[in-house]
Amino acid sequence: STQSRSSAASDVYKRQIRDRVTDARTAFSQTQSVDDEFINQLVDESEDVLKDRKLLSAALQTMDEAAIYTIHGFCARVLSEQSFETGSLFDQDLDGDKDLFLQLATEDCFRSHILQLAPFHRNLALSIWPNPESLQTQLKPFLFRNNLRMEPAALDVSASLAALLDDEKECKKMFLKENIDELIRNADFNKNKKTIKRLGSLLEYCQSEGTDIEIWQPWSTAGLDSGRKKTTVLPEHRIFALIESVYQRRDTIKQLRYNLWHQVTASVKNYLSNYQQQLGQLTLDDLLINVHRAVQSDEMGLAEYLRQKWPVAMIDEFQDTDDVQFEIFEKIYPDQENHHLFYIGDPKQAIYQFRGADIYTYILSLIHI
Repeated sequence: STQSRSSAASDVYKRQIRDRVTDARTAFSQTQSVDDEFINQLVDESEDVLKDRKLLSAALQTMDEAAIYTIHGFCARVLSEQSFETGSLFDQDLDGDKDLFLQLATEDCFRSHILQLAPFHRNLALSIWPNPESLQTQLKPFLFRNNLRMEPAALDVSASLAALLDDEKECKKMFLKENIDELIRNADFNKNKKTIKRLGSLLEYCQSEGTDIEIWQPWSTAGLDSGRKKTTVLPEHRIFALIESVYQRRDTIKQLRYNLWHQVTASVKNYLSNYQQQLGQLTLDDLLINVHRAVQSDEMGLAEYLRQKWPVAMIDEFQDTDDVQFEIFEKIYPDQENHHLFYIGDPKQAIYQFRGADIYTYILSLIHI
């Protein structure tokens, strides 16, 4: 389970720290040297070797009392021990499977939302997400990010879309009934340009029920101009003005794509929330987000409680953190007068961007220190 893995990782960290402190005590005992340049430097710079050795011995004796956790282990303990302050259920399972929840949510969204859209919207959505697996794959990299903001914003294009689809349908009807294919071929366009080469595809398209605004580009004003020869006399017909109008409004379809992203993302997040509430389970990301929410609102004095319980905190591998983790500890330790927060990290070793780690958070923290 994820909880077990987090606990196992904490045990590894404790063992590594214990071994390190043991090596340091050995060096400070001056009974034998250790193959560690940093520890040997500490010995050389010590102003009281005996005192430092006693401190290291005391540290080894109290090692089992040390609060050493992974970030998820820390948040799990806070949620478990401070259920009231964090607004968590007392019997909440802190071992939810994020991937399983996402799979269930995307399957529900695909079946209950995407497949139930109006025909044009449904076809456009299926061109983006042809199946639940593709929906899950495309949403996963950003869906669990905190303070997620999607851009461009959703806009109501229902009226402009209806007008566009009506005009586009009229273009197809006119192309078939008024022999526009023949008109274009007789106008002496360059036969190697799309204006002529794609006429067969356009004819097939006009006979179909589909909608593809981009297909009209070779017969827009710019398209006709790029396909002409010096001797070409541009054909005159009211369809070309209508094609230009349709093609110039193609961004309406692009905006509809944005709207679908907003709708589908909201739908999946809603299904995720419902599943977790029904099953009483939290994922690893929820551990962070719930603690972040609790310390930011701090209505129950949680930050002060944690600050008193752990007056000194050291965060290792800080280059692999994200904005949520950073804001949790910045809230718990707002000043350095009576409490101390140490960041330990190397930006050149950042490796967890795929899990949401943000090197810019590391850089931002340097500004705050």
